[in-house]
Amino acid sequence: MENSFEIISYVGAKPLLFGMTRGQVEAIVGPPITKTTDDLGETEASYKSFNIQYSKQDKSLVEVGFSKSAGVKIHGLDLFNDPKAFLHLLREDSCPYESFGFIILLDLGITLTGFHDGDPNQLAITAFARGRWDHLKSDFKKFKIP
Repeated sequence: MENSFEIISYVGAKPLLFGMTRGQVEAIVGPPITKTTDDLGETEASYKSFNIQYSKQDKSLVEVGFSKSAGVKIHGLDLFNDPKAFLHLLREDSCPYESFGFIILLDLGITLTGFHDGDPNQLAITAFARGRWDHLKSDFKKFKIP
């Protein structure tokens, strides 16, 4: 079960939905391999092919980040295995941004890395809850679609 997810923008990465508690998440995917608290006081739970971020405020699921060993789809696109997926997603978003080495697609509620710079070792995708990147918007630069 751990290796197959469908990203639904601002809803979650099914079967994991934003707003779920840690108990609800673990009932679906089991206990994490590791659990840490970051500098912001948020909890990160690590699994073999993905990481989960829980908010500091209400301890609910706010991000799911995937490595290339996870099976991840959005709008039917296999993000890690379809060579056309990256360009398709860029064109689907009204204004792609780049910041801190990430491509940020606010219309889709995802970030991507490793796709735009041709580094297969850095390939990663994160689905995030609405508002997660808002405080960093002033650092965003428009990303030019190749």
